[in-house]
Amino acid sequence: MRDQDNTEPRLIEELAQLRRRLAELEGIEEALRASEERYRGSFEDCPIPLWEEDFTVVKTYLEELRHSGVEDFREYLDAHPNTVRECAAMVKVIDVNQATLDFYGARSKEDLAGGLPPIFDDKSYEAFRHQLAAIADGQAQFDAETTAVTLRGERRTLALRWSVVRGCEETLSRVVVSEFDITDRKRAEKALQQLMQFNESIIQCMSEAVIVLDEEGDITFTNPSADALLGYQAEELVGHHWTHIVPPDQQLAVEKAAETQEPAEDQRFEVEVRRRDGTAIPVLSSINPRFENAYLAGTLWVFSDIADRKRAEQALKQYSGRLEELVEDHTRQLRDAQKELGRKERLAVLGELAAGVSHELRNPLATITNAVYFLEMTLRDADETTKEYLQLISSQIRSASKIVSDLLDLSRDTTADRYSTPLPPLIDRLWDECAPPDNLQVATLLPPDLPPVYVDPQQMRQVLENLVTNAYQAMPQGGTLTIEAKTERNHVRLSIVDTGMGIAKQDMGELFEPLFSTKPRGIGLGLSVTKTLVEANGGRIEVESEEGKGSTFTLILPIANEED
Repeated sequence: MRDQDNTEPRLIEELAQLRRRLAELEGIEEALRASEERYRGSFEDCPIPLWEEDFTVVKTYLEELRHSGVEDFREYLDAHPNTVRECAAMVKVIDVNQATLDFYGARSKEDLAGGLPPIFDDKSYEAFRHQLAAIADGQAQFDAETTAVTLRGERRTLALRWSVVRGCEETLSRVVVSEFDITDRKRAEKALQQLMQFNESIIQCMSEAVIVLDEEGDITFTNPSADALLGYQAEELVGHHWTHIVPPDQQLAVEKAAETQEPAEDQRFEVEVRRRDGTAIPVLSSINPRFENAYLAGTLWVFSDIADRKRAEQALKQYSGRLEELVEDHTRQLRDAQKELGRKERLAVLGELAAGVSHELRNPLATITNAVYFLEMTLRDADETTKEYLQLISSQIRSASKIVSDLLDLSRDTTADRYSTPLPPLIDRLWDECAPPDNLQVATLLPPDLPPVYVDPQQMRQVLENLVTNAYQAMPQGGTLTIEAKTERNHVRLSIVDTGMGIAKQDMGELFEPLFSTKPRGIGLGLSVTKTLVEANGGRIEVESEEGKGSTFTLILPIANEED
């Protein structure tokens, strides 16, 4: 009895559990029906062509091939194209949606229920071959780009996705295939590709260098002309920033040109680019923005070598400069010739005067000189005043004689008896013959290895006496006179430097003209004679002066050769 009492409640409890389980199953079944209805509604209403297919037979067939020893299905299927066609015929079409019917031109689902072969072409079988290999590898999803033929005979390009329904991975009894018609896109891509190829062929054949830059300024493309001009092999520049081929001092010009967002056909500019070997070459450039889908995608940089043009411009500029220099030189020579002609005309007049007057003056001066000498000899005991007057007369006679000698030197052609002459003894003797006044200091700065010069020593002594005497007279309040020398190439520069009053700028051009003098009582012959004698010895004379600071007269004298 006790067992019966325990059994009855347990049975009642189990019955209640069974009833609850039955209710749960009925709910699950109802949910499944609702889910199936939603799936069918979504399947049918989807605007994309959808196929529901059964690959059970295909799966079984592939497993049989595996058991028979096939390991590499890709290789096997490549070698057995009929197997691919047989497998395509094994696929069972369970259902298609309305979008599929519309796409393939079918009147009803029965038109497509016969299988896949009616809509397959060669490319379809090629994609299906890869699909079979993916199934053999255990993949539950496969994407491919393929083609299909509609019932109207139209060949369309499709982006296909093959997916196994969850829970059917082992049998492949339910798979869903979605198809996206990309025919128009592929045609547009093909047309775009053809256009790009056409444009690229034009760019490849252009004589101008073309470089394509992205938004960051990195090089993405160069044509053969750019590679040849810059000395790089194809693709070597790709990935480098444009600054890799532009020197730092030229980069600002490129940056300014790249700032504009509008095409700049007439805004060409010159810049230098750097070749692989480091040399820089000038180019004429233009930089234009490059757009893709109305968005800025970078820039297009086109440039051409203008090195030859720049060289021609430089040569023309140099020729023009030389021409101007020649004109200036010839003009200067003409002015100098006119000036020299005037100088010679004055010298000719002066020479005629000197030739007539010198003889008339020399005799009286000689007579006066003899008379002064006689008086000095006979009046040895004369008072100091008489002696001073006699010395004054002798000094004036020497000045007059020098003027007569200078006149004669200017009036005749000067010839020089030149030979190797050391300068130090000549200058030492100069200090003896032209002793400085008490308020002056003199210095001689001659290098010990100073070479001898090729001159007439008598004429050179006269030149130095004239210059030193002028220097003394330029320093009435005292100062310093320095004679210095240095060797330069094949000549010696001998300079007489004083710290005197200097020469006014307006007088510098007339300084060596005869009868021109800055001294109140000067005749204006000393520097003219000096210039004539220096030039007769194969040298030249230069002068630098600043008022209040002194003057420097420099003699450029030829160095004596061993045979001299």
